[in-house]
Amino acid sequence: MPAGGSDPLQINSFPFSPIFLKDLVAMLIQQEGHWRLWLESCCHLKTYGLPTILHIGMEKTGSTAIQVWLAKERPALAKRGWHVPKTLGLLNHREVSFLGYDPERRDDGTSRRGICTNQDLLRLQGEILERLRDEVTQARNADQRALLLSTELASSRLTHSREIKRLFSALREAGVGPILIVLFRRDPTSLIESRHSTAIQHEGWLAPHPPAPGTPLADLFGNQVDLERRWMEAIKATSETSLEVYRYAPKTLVAGSSAATVATLLGCDKALQETAKTIRSNPPLPLLNLILLRFCNWLERQPGAWIKRGCARMRPILMKYPLGPWRYQLPLKLKQLYKSYYLESALPPGEAWLMSSSWFKAG
Repeated sequence: MPAGGSDPLQINSFPFSPIFLKDLVAMLIQQEGHWRLWLESCCHLKTYGLPTILHIGMEKTGSTAIQVWLAKERPALAKRGWHVPKTLGLLNHREVSFLGYDPERRDDGTSRRGICTNQDLLRLQGEILERLRDEVTQARNADQRALLLSTELASSRLTHSREIKRLFSALREAGVGPILIVLFRRDPTSLIESRHSTAIQHEGWLAPHPPAPGTPLADLFGNQVDLERRWMEAIKATSETSLEVYRYAPKTLVAGSSAATVATLLGCDKALQETAKTIRSNPPLPLLNLILLRFCNWLERQPGAWIKRGCARMRPILMKYPLGPWRYQLPLKLKQLYKSYYLESALPPGEAWLMSSSWFKAG
């Protein structure tokens, strides 16, 4: 397997690429068992770590569906040599991302865990590291060949190369490696629309529309070229670590499903692929629900316990029952701004799943 610093293999798909042979290779390597092929290539390395596939999102690319399927099929995957941890998060292995945090880092995740000081965070990181070591030991004792981790928070929370390098260092310390980083990319405009709805539902946003292009929050999900650059910089400085980037679009996914796509890449049998196709999660809420949730978010900031109690009763209803057929869309002018500002991050036309790989080499 090439070192992590090897040049990515850029793949275009027929009929957009003028080189038919390249397109043929692109189609062949995207068939069943592509990640199993990566695992087999790890056997040729002189390494003592446990090979690991780390899916880092992005957010709003079917990550929850992947995680629900991994948890549901944990026993079946274990029989096939893939270990899915339980102690790093029941579905989302969100605690993995904490391993890369700067000691002074504070966000909603640290707040929910009562982290007030640098020492608190270092203590939490030590506990997570021990749990990860235990998971690696369990996998080895059960003769499982590789670890499967999934947390979209790794791509949205680790926003500096030093944090990503710190994550890799912690994974190595826990006995993990080689590592294949897997990133699904989505067109920035549709991703930001979907992310805005999530922020209203779960983060208490009040604004009717996402922030303007170029702001740090917009860049976090819009500037995907920069996201890839950060991870590639960290990978080049780390041995036996690779990155694959996949296109997230219904027509390029297996049965329009991220989970089914992952099952296919793992080389699972047809029965497991069929169960993956049935996993659907986080359907978008209608526009009217989002407007009322924004109103709830505003009320919750007002004084008065009775207002907060009323919002607490209303929110579950609004999250459960769709009101009307209309979906949130960026205003046309704002959509054009996003398209022009994040032009480099827009997905190229084509049908291939695999957009780039730093480990696979044709021929």
